[in-house]
Amino acid sequence: MSRKLGTYQIATFISDDFQKIINEFTRNFCFVADEAHNFGAQKTRNILPLKARYRIGLSATIERYGDEDGTEALRKFFGKTSIKFTLKDAIINGFLTKYYYKPVINYLSQDEYDEYEELTKKVTKLGKSSHEEFENSDYLKMLLIKRARIIAGCKDKIKNIAQLMEEHKKENYMLVYCGTNKYESSITECESDIKQIELITKKISDIGLRVRKFTSFEDRNEREEIKAMFSTGFQIQVITAIKCLDEGVNIPNIRKAFILASSTNPKEYVQRRGRVLRKAPGKKFAEIFDFITLPRKLNEVKYIDSLTKKCDMTLIKKEIDRMREFAEAAENTNAIDNLIESVYKAYGIL
Repeated sequence: MSRKLGTYQIATFISDDFQKIINEFTRNFCFVADEAHNFGAQKTRNILPLKARYRIGLSATIERYGDEDGTEALRKFFGKTSIKFTLKDAIINGFLTKYYYKPVINYLSQDEYDEYEELTKKVTKLGKSSHEEFENSDYLKMLLIKRARIIAGCKDKIKNIAQLMEEHKKENYMLVYCGTNKYESSITECESDIKQIELITKKISDIGLRVRKFTSFEDRNEREEIKAMFSTGFQIQVITAIKCLDEGVNIPNIRKAFILASSTNPKEYVQRRGRVLRKAPGKKFAEIFDFITLPRKLNEVKYIDSLTKKCDMTLIKKEIDRMREFAEAAENTNAIDNLIESVYKAYGIL
């Protein structure tokens, strides 16, 4: 009896040629999907091979953020979870390196907070509409994106990353995750508006560190060159990146990661953490500096009213959820306990 084994990439899965091949298979075949969460997208889930008798879905984050229909479609197609191997399991079993989690606190400026508050009011107002209208609203998505960009682009982060780079200027193997934000020239002392990654890269260079950007604008040869120079430990000390390192790129030498921008999507920060925890010769542990954004300094909370506190908590809850997720598998698991207790105490939650 003959056997046929074929592997195909997601890029070709939706193509007519690939679907033609799938349709030629009988029921007695196995369909294996790596990064299976991607197959929950509407254009993909509608053409999953239902006649496949055996189905395996591999994913660190099978839950599709903000897409219940996509998640449900994946669970219906692949069935219940059969094997669960957590990031903590991977560390304990020696597949990933251990790490220390270090939150870096940033505060919104008054202008940033005013804009955040206004967007939150609009989101709350929209929430009074029907569930279906709320879930499928493009306007809602636009408001949430705008609000997330305020957090990712918090100007306090510029000062704090510069300070940290100064403290670590003699070290290497460092990665800085930036957001997609753009700053106005009036706040950056630049001649024109500038993207966060451009500004951060410039500031790091001005401090005296050897730094290169790793973005979608660099071609394949440039990326390989950057990775090779970074791996030497002296040609490049710091890589600044946006989302291009989130999936499929391996730079195991990273020792320190400074995360300036994180979405509330677990897929993003799980993948980012995984990139940092790759094992490499001489790498005993990694350090993750997570830039946490709070609405205001805690000693100012006593001066605000209950409605403002409620608005503050829309941001604080998401930041605390992420901190707990990062700290859970860290060597210093209790790193955030005092911080969370201080926040809750200031807002009268304890």
